[in-house]
Amino acid sequence: MCGWKDFIGEAFSGSCIYEAEFTLPSEIKGEEGEIDLGDVRFSASVRLNGASLGDAVFPPYRIKIPKGLLEEENRLEIKVTNTAANLYLNTDYFDKYTINELSPYFIPEKEFARAYVSGGLFGTVKLFIR
Repeated sequence: MCGWKDFIGEAFSGSCIYEAEFTLPSEIKGEEGEIDLGDVRFSASVRLNGASLGDAVFPPYRIKIPKGLLEEENRLEIKVTNTAANLYLNTDYFDKYTINELSPYFIPEKEFARAYVSGGLFGTVKLFIR
């Protein structure tokens, strides 16, 4: 998995969908489980076989799979949404103002936003069956 900066640019603030199909042994069909999304930047909505499993907004990014949802053939969709920091730091909108016309917090806000510039699904997504 990866981030999307190299694909759609540094200023993109929004959502992207990661999709995967996978096959499981028939004896696992219908079992409960859990998906570990790894490193998400910054929130994720997860669907499995068309059913919503919920949202993950804080680490650890783990989502429960209820009994009866896993099939032999499965489709996983992970919608990842980043913050507005990418757009905030990569816009020329503020260039028309002097520093005195902006908030006294403008520079600290930009420094804070630098910690949240990213977007995507990083690392390995893991499936655990109970």
